[in-house]
Amino acid sequence: MRGGALKLKFKLEESLGFLANLAALELKYSLTRSFKRHGHDVTAEQFAVLVSLWEKEAQTQSELAEHLAKDKTNMTRILDGLEKRNLVVRRFNESDRRSYGIHLTEAGWQIKDKLIPLAADINRAALRGFSDEEEQALKGFLKNIFTNLR
Repeated sequence: MRGGALKLKFKLEESLGFLANLAALELKYSLTRSFKRHGHDVTAEQFAVLVSLWEKEAQTQSELAEHLAKDKTNMTRILDGLEKRNLVVRRFNESDRRSYGIHLTEAGWQIKDKLIPLAADINRAALRGFSDEEEQALKGFLKNIFTNLR
């Protein structure tokens, strides 16, 4: 028998990873499309970095990468894109010249009030039909899965 003596039952369409990935991809694409439709050349990944910097500016690239679960290569690419759009700048840290902090530009601060409502709209659309309790439970489940597998 192909695949060994045991007949394993596994349906991709029912796999937790497959379903979570589909939902995550659609959220990401919907957010990026919404930004573009409203004239903002920012990706969902770049938005996550901006949100992190709006909460705590001058983080290092490593701190951002860890917080957002991105590898060094991806974080460099994301920051390059934000720098190209004049939304962030890299500045050497005064206390440690070997590293640099990521700082928002004036444009990086100004875009906050434009992007946050668009992101909130996407979240509301994604959670349409969910009660407040179901929304909180879903978020808790996702956090637990992440913690369990980390």
